Amino acid sequence: MMILERRDVMAKAPSAFDGASHGDGRLPSPARHAIHPVVIALTATASRHAADYGLSTALAALQLPETCAVDDLVSLENTADRHAFSIIRRRWIADGNGTRLEITLDHPAAASRR
Repeated sequence: MMILERRDVMAKAPSAFDGASHGDGRLPSPARHAIHPVVIALTATASRHAADYGLSTALAALQLPETCAVDDLVSLENTADRHAFSIIRRRWIADGNGTRLEITLDHPAAASRR
């Protein structure tokens, strides 16, 4: 029997796992470990589709939560159309400005690869 389990380990910023700076199991300080908003990146095909249908502004304004996972679908809907994108990658970026999560969207939305 095989048991599959989804873990939310990557839903937290990498600094949240650094116990050395937090002492005796205390949670990270929100002020000290502030996370920038999620950054949306597009593959070439997603970018082309967004440009063709005037979705670039809407995609740039998306505010996805950090709990989004690979293979989740993101649909942009208006009165006539639905445009589905799939999350194909999550990447934490750490630099001098802090830590932020980059989520890459692809189009057409692929079926789950799991």
